[in-house]
Amino acid sequence: MLLALAGGSADAAYVRINKMFDVSQTLRPEWGSEWCAPTGVGNSFAWLAKEYGLTGLVKVNGTGAGMSAADVIDELGKVDMKTIPNPIPGDGSGTQRSVVEQAKKDYIKRHGLEGRIQVESMVAIPKLNADGELTGYTGTRVTKKWLKDQFDKGQDVEFAVSYYEKVNGKLVRKGGHVEVFDGQIPGEASGGHQLTLAGILDASGSDADSDFGITFTDPGRNDLAGDFGALTADQYSLTDFVGDFYFNTASTYQVTFDANLFGIGDGALLLDGYQGNGDFAADGAARRLYTVLEAGWAESPIPEPSGSSLVMLGLLGLVARNWRPAGGKTDKYAQH
Repeated sequence: MLLALAGGSADAAYVRINKMFDVSQTLRPEWGSEWCAPTGVGNSFAWLAKEYGLTGLVKVNGTGAGMSAADVIDELGKVDMKTIPNPIPGDGSGTQRSVVEQAKKDYIKRHGLEGRIQVESMVAIPKLNADGELTGYTGTRVTKKWLKDQFDKGQDVEFAVSYYEKVNGKLVRKGGHVEVFDGQIPGEASGGHQLTLAGILDASGSDADSDFGITFTDPGRNDLAGDFGALTADQYSLTDFVGDFYFNTASTYQVTFDANLFGIGDGALLLDGYQGNGDFAADGAARRLYTVLEAGWAESPIPEPSGSSLVMLGLLGLVARNWRPAGGKTDKYAQH
């Protein structure tokens, strides 16, 4: 799939395009309306298991009965992420962004794949005052280079956005919480959302933060071309490990780089138009909404040593064991 985006041409190819799972975060009633983080990760894990044969991800405790993609999502949310399923008046809901990486590692370990799957991240957590105004970040905001590098290595990647509105010249995170939760589509309670990367189109060829195209599956919405800021969409069907069928939508958006969003020379990547009217770079000075890319997580299989590598290691071991110093004396530390 190719498309022309600002600053480039349709001659530029995707880094890769995945047929990623797109289970809805409201598939099961008990998930409520805030289940985006476990759903985004579960969609990734279902794809990872299918792509690389890592079936422990989709079996109970790694060796038991088969699990559907929805079962994986359910376990991640209830056991590992402790996701709060519905808005609580005056309190946060959804998933705390700070727990996602460890939750993924805990799930991988419980399923017998510790040391088989590598987890990486580049995560920024907004610092908010009592009025929800953004005052800075803990950690580093995800960059275009990081997303491209991780995705190009064959990893599956999730990313998180926050919804901001400019009020009296200041960016205020929606949701009204001092603590940072991700959970819902724009305009609702959590203030942020997590999505699963399916493709990157970068006509510029530059790793520096700049405009590029991004394709993702969205646990909360299925945006077709013309919905909000969606430029195009791909729809396809997949079956999971136990044969459950899912109809999926991968939407493509423009990511724009606002070089001075937080001050002179302090810019950010924005998912253009994701909140709809008022969230487009083309609005210029009239823009009042900003969907900021802030965090990314990636996981990939760790290659096992090849047969030739194991033979070479064995030969080196024999050489080390039988080595004797000059003069014929045996090294006492080599004796067994």
